[in-house]
Amino acid sequence: MTERELLTRAAEAAGLQIEYWAQEDYPVVCVGENKHGWNPLKFNSDALALAVRMEMDVFVRAGRWTEAVAPMGEPYKAMHGVHGDAETATRFAITMAALGKPSGNPADWSGRMRSKLDKLREYDDEEL
Repeated sequence: MTERELLTRAAEAAGLQIEYWAQEDYPVVCVGENKHGWNPLKFNSDALALAVRMEMDVFVRAGRWTEAVAPMGEPYKAMHGVHGDAETATRFAITMAALGKPSGNPADWSGRMRSKLDKLREYDDEEL
């Protein structure tokens, strides 16, 4: 996936529409009446706004990795050093987690979560 595709999909997941591309890696989005550049892969403020907009949980662990997850979505873990320094890896994890937001009918999400919890319970039972 190209950076442009990644940014487009992350914007769509967050309910933002890209108005145009000011540069190859710099989309312009419209938020309310305002248009501004937006790239959560490069700017901490855009990554934080994306995480807040999508009500994500973000965990930075022992300076080794960052994990981000949107509600009912799949978590994404970015390793510090592999995906850049801690801030770069955190921005990457947030942007990738936006893509993990579940699609489809929200009524189906509870069934998915129930299935995941059942699998966890099976694992716990095996440990006992």
